[in-house]
Amino acid sequence: ELGGLGAAAVGEEAGDDGVLGELVADLPAARVPELTRDHRVGESEGPPGPSLHDPVRVAGFELRPVDPAAGGPSTPGDGPADDRTVWLRSDVAFGSGTHATTRLCVAATGDLVGPGARVVDVGSGNGVLSVVAARCGAASVVALDVDPAARAETGAAAQRNGVAGVVSVTDAGVDELARTVGPVADVLRANVLVGVVEDHAAALGDLVSPGGALVVSGVLASQVGRTVDAVRTAAASATRPAWVRSASAEGDWRAVVFRVGHRRVKAV
Repeated sequence: ELGGLGAAAVGEEAGDDGVLGELVADLPAARVPELTRDHRVGESEGPPGPSLHDPVRVAGFELRPVDPAAGGPSTPGDGPADDRTVWLRSDVAFGSGTHATTRLCVAATGDLVGPGARVVDVGSGNGVLSVVAARCGAASVVALDVDPAARAETGAAAQRNGVAGVVSVTDAGVDELARTVGPVADVLRANVLVGVVEDHAAALGDLVSPGGALVVSGVLASQVGRTVDAVRTAAASATRPAWVRSASAEGDWRAVVFRVGHRRVKAV
């Protein structure tokens, strides 16, 4: 129901007994009266965000929506590798840039991905983060998503933005990928809900090469502790330590960057 009313993403707040408590979403104010379930409205933080039809500028990139019916670019692109414009279908899968988690991940990608990096994009949505990683110089990007429509759109976005030679889309799940290919990622981004991180923390860590970075977004401020516990516990059980390298915030949402497989030491 929230998605149908225009929510870019829906977060889950756990109740006191560990079961589902509340769902949290940003909705257009005009659509709130259409909700059929019990709800409460919180105060918005800051000015209204961009609509799905507006370009979004973040970390030096411009994320521009494309509507093929309106004559936007829908065929394979031929832009240079350093092109900072990313053309996206925001009506197909998550990732328009209007939601804070996408913007946090784009910024983290700009910080972490450099020439030659190997990247895994878990929960690729419409392919925005895969394309951004390729534009940052990644040698390879493996994208996966449980939604077939998202996988198809990630491939289309790679073609549209001229990076199809870098981005490959797989229908393998994260557990299967970790089991079959092992630690292949210099940077792994997981822009997913906290429950997915808890269920698959071991596989996420196993895909990161020693010293690599694991970026977890899609996390509410109240869920950071759960996220850190899940990643660190899974890493410790695999004797591959994980520690928090950095964290960033926008509104209620957080992105946490872990360094995996290296131990922290201090010179004395």
